[in-house]
Amino acid sequence: MMWDTKWRWPLPILLLPLLVVICTSPAACDCPEIIIGIDLGTTRSRVAIPRKGRFEILDNFEGDSSIPSYVAFTSAGERLTGQAAKEYAVINPGNAIYDFKRLIGRQLDDRDVQHRLNDWPFAVVEKDNKIAVQVMIGGKSAVFSAEEISGMILRELKVLAESYLGHNVSDAVITVPAWFNDAQRQAIKAAAATAALDVTLTLNEPTAAAIAYGLDRIGKMGVISVLVYDLGGGTYDATLLLVEDGVFEVLAISGNADLGGDSFDRTLASHLAHLWNADSKQDCTQNATAMRVLQQKSEVAKRILSAQSKARLTVPAFHYGKDLDLTVTRATFESLNEQLFQMTLPSINKTLAGLAELAEFYKEPFDLDHVVFTGGSSRIPRIATLVESHLNGKKALHGISSEEVVAYGAAVMAQMRTPPCYGIGSYRMTDVSYGIEDHDGTILPMIHYEYFPTLASHIFMTATDGQDTFRIRLFKSTFKNMSHDNTLIGELNLTGIPRAPRGVARISITMAFDEQHHISVHAADVTPHWSDRWLVTRYLCAALSAVVTPDWTDRWLVTRYLCVAPSPKVWVHNDFGNALNVLTKEQQKQNEEEARIAEEHEKLHRGREARFAFVSYTTALIRRVRDLNEIENSKLNGVHKERMLQALDTARGWIKNRDKYATCAETIQEQKRLLESVAEPILARLAAVSVHDEL
Repeated sequence: MMWDTKWRWPLPILLLPLLVVICTSPAACDCPEIIIGIDLGTTRSRVAIPRKGRFEILDNFEGDSSIPSYVAFTSAGERLTGQAAKEYAVINPGNAIYDFKRLIGRQLDDRDVQHRLNDWPFAVVEKDNKIAVQVMIGGKSAVFSAEEISGMILRELKVLAESYLGHNVSDAVITVPAWFNDAQRQAIKAAAATAALDVTLTLNEPTAAAIAYGLDRIGKMGVISVLVYDLGGGTYDATLLLVEDGVFEVLAISGNADLGGDSFDRTLASHLAHLWNADSKQDCTQNATAMRVLQQKSEVAKRILSAQSKARLTVPAFHYGKDLDLTVTRATFESLNEQLFQMTLPSINKTLAGLAELAEFYKEPFDLDHVVFTGGSSRIPRIATLVESHLNGKKALHGISSEEVVAYGAAVMAQMRTPPCYGIGSYRMTDVSYGIEDHDGTILPMIHYEYFPTLASHIFMTATDGQDTFRIRLFKSTFKNMSHDNTLIGELNLTGIPRAPRGVARISITMAFDEQHHISVHAADVTPHWSDRWLVTRYLCAALSAVVTPDWTDRWLVTRYLCVAPSPKVWVHNDFGNALNVLTKEQQKQNEEEARIAEEHEKLHRGREARFAFVSYTTALIRRVRDLNEIENSKLNGVHKERMLQALDTARGWIKNRDKYATCAETIQEQKRLLESVAEPILARLAAVSVHDEL
């Protein structure tokens, strides 16, 4: 049976939508599970998801868009997270852990950790060479590492996302401060692993805020500068970003790790306590529980005052059965914290100095293009007015809540990390990358260590006339773009380059990063040869003038030259090993210092051993000479005895002057050899004479 002609065309057209649905379904494209974005904050944390072309900040089970970064353990062993843990901190502060973002990836002897030890009510200890906290559960001590505590908050956010999506979540993009080092970033990944999450990317918080406003797409049309003003609950950072062709570069960062919303809460709580004391004729500041309650109420009042002109605080049975009922105005709150607000401005000036350096480098002026606010405390109206005035009327971008903008950016990046389903390509950021040093000492970023496996290439040109060697230096780069500020991984030289004027020779450098984090570099001379260029010119002239008819051999050569890259006659390749194990300059300096101390200890130890052997030998020799003098028929004649005693006196006098050789084993051993060269032949001769007499 044959189909009628009139049905041949409509049928495929009718089936086309069905084919599109089938081909674009998750099963057809083998789409991985959705990746979530997490803002793991010092005081509050959030989770966001990409869903149907939109990005949503998920509310927790209490209806709030964030959860406090608190973990607590009751005396019965129950674990609390979020708001419940924060409320439990009022009655049992020693078992409520917060500020763990300040602990993760650090050592107990870290200066910043030691500075804060007295401020935390919980005990900070060491576990398996990692920083940890100690709590009491059921009368017994329990120790949890900072990674384990962070993992508990991440697990709470993971459960929240899974309950909303209705399926399992295993991948996440987690934001971190731009100043986090490799150890802290790796600790974040270890914390996520305890929550059964695989971190596909640790994203810088200022970069996430810029991505949330789509500045990566604007950057593809030119170079723009962005100031990210991040005033959170516990810390403050001002970061200057440069965006060019979708690539983010952190030019400068400055801030204060002790300034944030908690500072404003404490100031307001102290003021309210003073008012209550004056009204009640009592002193509530000696009641630690009452002051913790008052500080939590002050945080709520601060949030209200960001939207309203006044806020009322009520706490039943606040202190010794007396209630607290006070009203505070926005003007009062801003007046109390004005000095703290002003403390954020010098960091802006330090950060914007990067624009002046950039203008000097490019020999053209650079202005600030955009300002982005992040962090809940940046919602305070006085902050916006103060920063805008300081920046000569430059207004911050609006449209996304400053509390949610980092999580929103993490969700955008999470969608970018799933190109098979969403059709979005790869993404590059130069916060932590690997690159090649250019002739002017700057580093050209080529790959980001978060992306593997990956491959990147770039064409370099010679910088001097007649250059026949090209030195390739591979650097691990952070947010600074000069080679002397970054860590050298290794170098290799491409030799045998045909001499030519500068800029003629073309060197192709390809960098590869495999699944095992091994990094390798391949460099080759890809300069077109003059014979090939002559053939191309001859063929093009023939095509235009039709005077010279090129033969098929010429055409084949020209086609080969135009369509196939010329095979390099000079090339070099090197595998630099595991790139993640490369030590930073600080780690190298620390290791060098430890090696120097160990070498000094070894030198001192060898010197002491050499001195002990010298003294022992000298003492034994003196005893031997004394014994020979007591023997009447001693074979030690006057000349030999005089030489022996003179050598012993020299040795004893040298030993008394111990400060000159106490740590130099080689010098001591040389003096011992000098004594042996005098004493041993004499003793050997006496031994031979004694044996002959016995026979």
